[in-house]
Amino acid sequence: MADCMLFVKGTFFLIRYARLVFLFAADREDNELYVLELIHRWVEVMNEYFENVCEIDIVYNFEKVQFLLDELLIGGELQELNKTTVAESVITQDNVMEDNPQGRFLRL
Repeated sequence: MADCMLFVKGTFFLIRYARLVFLFAADREDNELYVLELIHRWVEVMNEYFENVCEIDIVYNFEKVQFLLDELLIGGELQELNKTTVAESVITQDNVMEDNPQGRFLRL
């Protein structure tokens, strides 16, 4: 289900996946199908990372959801299409945080 609502400067997208509801806003110049694909890809990446994402995963792991979105996008444009690559990148960041809880710089 994807509902779109126009506003003066762009479009709102209200999308429901299972029990999750997402609301996105896009500029008038943006392609609606591209935005819908982007939202779908983000949900797939969250499913890959959380293994069947639910509302509790998003609420209690908001920083990881933000990491996933940051790995997926650069400057509002899709940078990585492979959901496994995005999820593995965030898992690597998680491992670094576990190994280095004080936030000290690592020497490579």
